[in-house]
Amino acid sequence: MNNYWVDFWKDYSADICNKDEQTQVLRTFNKKPIDKATWEFTLKTIQAPLNLVASDDVLELCCGNGLISQYISSKVKSVMSVDVSKELIDELRSKNIGNIHAVSSDIRTLEVEDNKFDKIIIYAGIQYLDHSETIVLIKNIFNWLKPNGIVLLGDIPDSAKLWEFYNSDERESVFFDHCENNTDVVGTWFEKAFFEKLSKYAKFTSCRVLEQNDKLIYSSYRYDFVAHKGDFHAET
Repeated sequence: MNNYWVDFWKDYSADICNKDEQTQVLRTFNKKPIDKATWEFTLKTIQAPLNLVASDDVLELCCGNGLISQYISSKVKSVMSVDVSKELIDELRSKNIGNIHAVSSDIRTLEVEDNKFDKIIIYAGIQYLDHSETIVLIKNIFNWLKPNGIVLLGDIPDSAKLWEFYNSDERESVFFDHCENNTDVVGTWFEKAFFEKLSKYAKFTSCRVLEQNDKLIYSSYRYDFVAHKGDFHAET
């Protein structure tokens, strides 16, 4: 089990008291926190494919300080918010939001009862897993979802656009320097077909790749993905 990203986030979040909420979770563009309007648009983009209703029990994985959990908590019955960083979870707990249950845990070892959640979200977090860990997680998510449940994987680095991110000599050098140590500054890059075929393997009802609106800060090299639980067919 590779703990590179676990160690990264534990080290980074050890000193979050002087950082704004967006910087605490590295939701930044050119090293600056994104503006309020862009973040509100991002939240609405996350909400749209989930079809949230008041009776929903929701699980958010890699929740950070709970910026997404806080937003959806007023729209659903309950939210279980999970992150490996105790400091970020403590930041969320300090908000005292009654229907949010915040848990400090590595999502790779998280234990949840089957058929517990209506919706599951992992936004800007799947890249911290390698391919084998992702397979295990998606199979777990299928089990954790109730019948007719939905999972949203958001902000996935698109392997087809890797060189659109590493788009200068300096960035290319960073890429190869990290490759020598089996790391990447973004994390794991995924083919879209990987999630389409994995969803079928995990027995989801249907799946769909969602191209990101260009208003989203990382839309030039990321995409979203949604899958529904049940007998499989791919949506076009």
